[in-house]
Amino acid sequence: MRRTDELDVGRVASQNPTSEVQLAGIFQEERSSGMRELIAVLEKIKERTLKAMSTTMEEENSERDHFEEVRACGTPGLRHSF
Repeated sequence: MRRTDELDVGRVASQNPTSEVQLAGIFQEERSSGMRELIAVLEKIKERTLKAMSTTMEEENSERDHFEEVRACGTPGLRHSF
């Protein structure tokens, strides 16, 4: 597939979400069973990684919010030696 063809396919897919699913189905038929299995495993890894990253981001945001809240309230008379 030429580079311009790839760009055209990308443009069409971005404009029409169902075309992406249709293209995936077409290319899926051309792949060997081993390749389809590898792709499925990689998709699972991708999903787990994104979920872990999302959870980590939520935890970091929560900790930051808590820190900012505690810092904003502050305790008069309490001295920090940082």
